Amino acid sequence: MNIISYLPKIEKYLVIFSLTAFFFFWGLKLGYFQARLLVFLPLLIIIYQTYKNRNYNFVKLPAIILGCLLIHLMAVKYFFGIFNFITIIYSIFLTFIAIILSYYKELILKNLYLIVNTFIFITPIIIFINLYLALVLSAENSSLPTIDLFINCDRSAISFGKFIFQENSHFSMMAVPVILSFFFLKKKLLTNLNKIFFAVFLIINIIFFSTTLLVSLILCSLYFIFYLLINNSIGFNLTKYDKLNNNLLSLNITFQKNFKKIIILFIVVIVSYGISVLPTCKKKIYETVYLITKVENEISIANKNDQQTQDKRYEVNSSSSTFYYSLLVTLESLKKFNLIGVGINNYETAFNSVAEDLRWFIDKEGDRKIHDYAASVNKQDGYNNFSKILVEFGILSLLLIPVFLKFMFSNKVNLFHKVFFSSLVITQLLKGAGYFNGGFIVAILFILIIIFDNDKINYS
Repeated sequence: MNIISYLPKIEKYLVIFSLTAFFFFWGLKLGYFQARLLVFLPLLIIIYQTYKNRNYNFVKLPAIILGCLLIHLMAVKYFFGIFNFITIIYSIFLTFIAIILSYYKELILKNLYLIVNTFIFITPIIIFINLYLALVLSAENSSLPTIDLFINCDRSAISFGKFIFQENSHFSMMAVPVILSFFFLKKKLLTNLNKIFFAVFLIINIIFFSTTLLVSLILCSLYFIFYLLINNSIGFNLTKYDKLNNNLLSLNITFQKNFKKIIILFIVVIVSYGISVLPTCKKKIYETVYLITKVENEISIANKNDQQTQDKRYEVNSSSSTFYYSLLVTLESLKKFNLIGVGINNYETAFNSVAEDLRWFIDKEGDRKIHDYAASVNKQDGYNNFSKILVEFGILSLLLIPVFLKFMFSNKVNLFHKVFFSSLVITQLLKGAGYFNGGFIVAILFILIIIFDNDKINYS
């Protein structure tokens, strides 16, 4: 058998490898090399195959996307005089990714489970290296107790080891779609080895969890429970009592195939909530709620009554402060650039533009003092993609809502695909690292491709 017969398999695994790097290993950098750039490797094959076959249909949607982005950039320049050349570069990068996904859509969707399994299998190695580096750091630094490396919602071994993932939350961003989608993987694709490694994966997430993991699991699980319920997962059939015919009242509840999934998701909610009451998590969650709602809770009351905090300005933790500050930036930006935003990956422009207006949140005295850290970080990624996308595209970004809902009720893909892509999007709307980290843009593009695909191919 000559090498030509192996080319389709080589092509398949090259695509899987490149997307795995883009989804999960975007934090891996060696000098100028960034693992996420491996996503562009399949372009070479696409160029050759397109030249050979003269088939250009797959570039239609990417071309439309590029056209919309360029029109948007021109509108931003015309109305607000804002122009940043780097936004054109990112628009081109996004288009290249769209071309790859459009060309290999069927291959990727049919093999998405391999990408998920690859991350599950490699995670123990990643965690072991992080744990080793963190233990070395703990041995050298007496102010970092070894016990703080485990079951710590604030910072654990991942945040101190910083191998591939710089923070616990970065790992959690990728863990949520993997955990939830695995429950919907077809039985024929599951092996005993898969199940063992997945069990290990779950244990790792329990030991090295973060607020991002817990909140995202709860919200995503509740969302999918609601989706499955309204999607006829449970049927009710009520027959009234008939005296003449002596018929008894009967209530037949039909539990369809997804009922077990609903129970699993309920368990995920309960376990996640149970972990979230641990002190380090509870503090971050309650302080975030306090900042957003202005409603007193046991954490804010305790801080207010504590003698130590009465003698100085009490600062809310840096994570909650940064999240809250990103929402403030969003609100101020919508006032200035309401309809169209400031352009793709141009969040920093809006961030700097509203900095003076928000300075009083940093300088003010009192018990609701947000951390100074919030005004100097996440200038480009916005801490979460919810803020980032609203700042950069204004109310135009709301057009994604009907697209997202149509994707959820599409018959082109199965529940595994829906759960993976939608939970990835939801999670990174809460805590993200930009469009080009963590696979966010891939998930959005796939949703668009599936919805507007004219081939009518069923990928389920």
